[in-house]
Amino acid sequence: MHDEGPGPEADIDRRRRSGPAALVVLGGAPLLATATALARGPWEVVLFGILLPGALWVWLRTAGRRLRDLFPAPAPGVGPWVLLAAGAALGTVRAGVDHSIALHQAGSWWEPVDPRQVLAAALGAVLVGGLATAVPEELTLRGMLFEPVRGRYGGLVAVTATAVAFTALHLPTWLASGATLPVYAYQVPQKLLFGLVTGWSVLRLGSLLLALGLHLGGNVVGVTLSGAWPVAGGGWTALSPATALALAGHTVAAVAVVLLLSRRRAGRDPGRPST
Repeated sequence: MHDEGPGPEADIDRRRRSGPAALVVLGGAPLLATATALARGPWEVVLFGILLPGALWVWLRTAGRRLRDLFPAPAPGVGPWVLLAAGAALGTVRAGVDHSIALHQAGSWWEPVDPRQVLAAALGAVLVGGLATAVPEELTLRGMLFEPVRGRYGGLVAVTATAVAFTALHLPTWLASGATLPVYAYQVPQKLLFGLVTGWSVLRLGSLLLALGLHLGGNVVGVTLSGAWPVAGGGWTALSPATALALAGHTVAAVAVVLLLSRRRAGRDPGRPST
């Protein structure tokens, strides 16, 4: 007799049971990396040595999914390149505004630089800020770990848990770089809001491509600007009236774009309700 394998009910049950494993990875990776950073150890190795392999294990083995399932077919009216480009545009504007504020607060401005310096900074930004940071973080947090948590505990828990984990993943970097209290006062809310908005965009749009574009645009442009026009006294953005206003503006703009795209999606596909 031909064995057709487990039915749809068994597959759904398996994916629901992967939720606790996803929460363990979300909590364990930043916790162990932070402890390693406090001990002045190789926290980067610990972080990505747990986060990425753990997420792959949850997605491929525990949930029984495939890598191509991370990018489902978009609804009519909202193509994948539209989502990616919209996110990248938002991230680019955010990075440019934030760096302008940082330069102004440091008493400097956009000085002429050698184009080769900008090119070298951009290349490093693509490799470090994009391929080594933004892409794996989005694929793991808003992709491989988000869906199992959502399937077991619901969208609200998935958005909150991944946003908190995303914020906590940056704690070892702040500790290692000796960040000051004003830096924490800005960076913690900024990372938390970013995680909440991008997670919510996955629910609303049924895709992580806008979140990926937003992360890629912000990281690549931000690292490029920091490399070509460095800020005296360090590169971390600290809390100030200007940065708080910019953060509010970035958040409102991102929410507005997600709402606009989700309404377009719902309008072109009435049978698919938005979450």
